[in-house]
Amino acid sequence: MPEVQYFLSENFNKKDIKCILIGKINNVSKNTKFKNLNKKKIIRQTIYGHLSPKNYRDIELHRIKSFLNKKKSFKYILNELNCDAILEGEIIRFDSNFFIAFSSTNVGLKLRLKGKDDKVYWEASHIASSKAGTFPLSPIAIASGLYSASINKHEETALQMVDTVVRRIMKTLPNVSDLNNNEQIMFSTFTNHKKHEFVNSNFNKPFELFANGQFDKAINLINQYHKKNEFDEKLMFLKGRSYLLLNNNEAASQTFLDVLAIREKSEYFNGLGYSYMKMNKSNKAIAAYNKAINLDNKNSFAYFNAGLLFEKGKLYSEAVRYYYSAGTSSILKKDYQRVFNVKIALKRLAKFDKNANSKIKKIDMFLDQFLFNDEKQYQIKKVKGNY
Repeated sequence: MPEVQYFLSENFNKKDIKCILIGKINNVSKNTKFKNLNKKKIIRQTIYGHLSPKNYRDIELHRIKSFLNKKKSFKYILNELNCDAILEGEIIRFDSNFFIAFSSTNVGLKLRLKGKDDKVYWEASHIASSKAGTFPLSPIAIASGLYSASINKHEETALQMVDTVVRRIMKTLPNVSDLNNNEQIMFSTFTNHKKHEFVNSNFNKPFELFANGQFDKAINLINQYHKKNEFDEKLMFLKGRSYLLLNNNEAASQTFLDVLAIREKSEYFNGLGYSYMKMNKSNKAIAAYNKAINLDNKNSFAYFNAGLLFEKGKLYSEAVRYYYSAGTSSILKKDYQRVFNVKIALKRLAKFDKNANSKIKKIDMFLDQFLFNDEKQYQIKKVKGNY
């Protein structure tokens, strides 16, 4: 039976490690198959997806990319991004073997978690093989965009193994199961997964700069377009997101107001609400989130963040109602990462509102219809010391 081996340091303390960023993944598999797949990028993307339900504060991959491109040390990156630990590792297998009766696709991975003191606090390894059976991509992997990376059945099987090996390894990393309201507000991130295509190919350049973590350059280029009367609301929205990632929340809020003057869209109100929330303007943030919900009644981002603010204001019944809507909307939109945050928030509110526990049970009932479990297909073994 396949085995996941892991090491957990006795010094691992979830209270000290609240933020994890994904560092370098090196390919030491020494195999030339699957040339069309960007293996390191796919692995990092999948790890990011499976890390989110663990409820650590994570750092968006595009924010980390600029530091990695500049070959900055992991200590420098952790300090600059105010994070506690870095998750890095190696691809040890990524191959296929063809036999007379069957074929076997294998993906092996070894990951470790290092703190600012350069000590290893967790380490795990596993090789997933299709000869032991294949599984559909997990909902988290689909939400992370993993499925779109394949172009044929052979590659699709490889991506299933990527998802399987990462999911099984990440199961051994302890969860953060207890976050307070302030921590969830602080850990909240504003993301947008929609791809934009423009008739004017030049408009794609700011998105490339943004994806590489060059937010200042993206803003400057957008401003140049506007001076030439080359205006696009998607670029304005990107400008607002760039300001958020530079922690310039005042400029972000004004940019979102400017784009909303052109067109009212749910995602634009999300941005406005988020910038107000970061400026501690709770009433304005809730108003913006409610407008976002009016335009999209399955807007889990707006429901959840408004719930956080209602809870902060001790309006617990209202918070429970918004959290539950966030949970059900997340499931319907296959945003399973947010569901786990919702459950933590509702668990926290159980002592203030008797309806919170019943809402958790309903969410779990919905989740059971969408998630699958393959724990009987492999075993987990804890080992002593680094290996």
